[in-house]
Amino acid sequence: MKSYVLLAAVALVCGCGIKQEVYDAKVGELNKALADLDQSRKDAAEAKRRCDQTQARLDAENMAMKQKLTALGQDISKLTSTSEEDKKRIAELQKRQEAAEKRAQQFRDMVAKFKSMIDAGKL
Repeated sequence: MKSYVLLAAVALVCGCGIKQEVYDAKVGELNKALADLDQSRKDAAEAKRRCDQTQARLDAENMAMKQKLTALGQDISKLTSTSEEDKKRIAELQKRQEAAEKRAQQFRDMVAKFKSMIDAGKL
């Protein structure tokens, strides 16, 4: 009788578990996902290292260009302010040109009126 009870208990325990093939498949998927994650982290670290190197090189080039400009007697802030001054001058010159064109048109209109008055004999 004890052997029947023991056999029934072993049958129940073995029947309630996950099949070994399913377990092995899931463990394989997990290991593959972990390997992919590890590779992605390595790739990201390498990309960050290259980015940092590029940034350092560009910063050095920028500093060298600033020093060259300074050596040539150019100041970057003066260059930008000069361009602002130039924009203001151009805007003022455009306003003056428009005003001169209006005065020239008034003069032409006045000459046309005088010409018509001269032709009519009123002047």
